Amino acid sequence: MMTTSGCANSSNEFSLPGNPNLSDYTINFDIDWKVFESGTYIYGPEGTEVRNISGRTGYQSFYDLTLDLKFKDGRKYHEKIDVQSLIVEMVKNHEIHDLSADNWGGMTILNISIKKDQLIIDYIVSERIKKGNPVRVLSKDYFYPVFEKTLD
Repeated sequence: MMTTSGCANSSNEFSLPGNPNLSDYTINFDIDWKVFESGTYIYGPEGTEVRNISGRTGYQSFYDLTLDLKFKDGRKYHEKIDVQSLIVEMVKNHEIHDLSADNWGGMTILNISIKKDQLIIDYIVSERIKKGNPVRVLSKDYFYPVFEKTLD
């Protein structure tokens, strides 16, 4: 269980860093398809099924992330990442922008970038901003590093 500065409070309610009014966040895969061939991931409670890497999916807790990646040049990687522990460290090391202070809200994203020689995970707090006349709602994103690994 995480502390209130992490993700869950003592009554087992989930609280997102930077977005305590919401109970879910998305995982987004940002993939360089020129070099990446295919991959799968497991992310969720025990017994979660293997999924193909693509698009966005919503979650309500932080879990271990298991990635199996295959690149067009033949490289293959298997990586298991303890996301919950990394999020706790991120909260300790950064002042996370708080969306609950704004009436317009926003969303939070665990962004997983798969590039030619890097695997990068960022936590993004995306704030909605009201601008202009007529009023338009735009986004302002705050990026917090969670994980980075060079892929040889």
